[in-house]
Amino acid sequence: MRILRDFLLAIRTVVALPFIILLLVVLKIFLRDMDIAED
Repeated sequence: MRILRDFLLAIRTVVALPFIILLLVVLKIFLRDMDIAED
């Protein structure tokens, strides 16, 4: 049962990683646009 839980956790981590990276990229672009707008 514990192996199954670790397996599901690994799948969740692998699935979540691209979303986290995408979120960081969008956030960085958004902040850069705000900096440009301020000038």
